[in-house]
Amino acid sequence: MDSGPRDYERREIGGGDVKQATEPIGPIAGRQIAAMFAFANGVHGYFSSRAVNDTHALRFGTWIHGSKGLIFLPNGIYPGGGLHVLRSAAWWPGATAQWESIPAPADMAGPEIANALMVKDLVRAIETGGKPCCSEEDGRWTIEMVHSVYRAQKSGGRVALPLRDRAHPLG
Repeated sequence: MDSGPRDYERREIGGGDVKQATEPIGPIAGRQIAAMFAFANGVHGYFSSRAVNDTHALRFGTWIHGSKGLIFLPNGIYPGGGLHVLRSAAWWPGATAQWESIPAPADMAGPEIANALMVKDLVRAIETGGKPCCSEEDGRWTIEMVHSVYRAQKSGGRVALPLRDRAHPLG
């Protein structure tokens, strides 16, 4: 049970709020985050997270909003069956469109499947001389985007990517 909001949840984070994460990801600050990224061609990406004790698989996932519908992929990858598609420009189920479940193959179940799929993709890339779905460049961009959120918090405004200073902003 969450013990309620702490002082730093009611104000912007500061240097005194920096601590080491429980995972090996470097320093962190605060218990919640909201960020927006602007990409080419008017595409926007949003990320939000809040530390909570409820870990139900359907609370976490990736939402892809398009002009013709919506896709939801739970983070647990295929918990209970697969990703979900709503084929409606309204992004809301109704008389003309309902959520469709796209089932995963029978051998793809449980959280371990994400690791298995990453290994399979890496082996494919090595064998064919291609690139994995998430390349080293993609990984660098991921870290840079995380750092940009902390950098924006510290500066009190927008930041441009690529970052000029790539040192960890909380380090």
